[in-house]
Amino acid sequence: MSGTYCRPGFSLQSQTEDIVSAYQSISETNQYYRDLCLDMDQQFAKVFQQAVCLASSVGTEPSKPRSCGCQQRCANADATTVETWYLVNAAIPFINHIIEDIGAQFCELSRRAVRLLGLVPSIICLGEVHGLDKMVDMYASDLPSPELFTMEL
Repeated sequence: MSGTYCRPGFSLQSQTEDIVSAYQSISETNQYYRDLCLDMDQQFAKVFQQAVCLASSVGTEPSKPRSCGCQQRCANADATTVETWYLVNAAIPFINHIIEDIGAQFCELSRRAVRLLGLVPSIICLGEVHGLDKMVDMYASDLPSPELFTMEL
């Protein structure tokens, strides 16, 4: 009889492990794109050179689109070379868009809620609990004895 009651608990704990590991992957992905922004010139140079090689293999040269003097909906930053045009007008806005989307989808409140899932026993056993001290400080008034929290883990 006790086995039937344990199974739902274990399956819910494994789902919690999946959620926590997914959020860790999202955090790592977001950090990767933020680091990419810091080193965008060098990283984009490699990608652009690969694009130039690919274009030359089919008999095409990269070129920037022509721009007009007055654009109302799509601002094109001036660039002296084709590479800088694509860097400034395509690559940087695209990476910034990805970072903003990740930030909007996974805001601080949802990250805080997922950190609380770290209190599930299977997550504690994995030893992947990070940032619970901030949570204890935040919910100190709701806990019966917050000073004993670390001993209870």
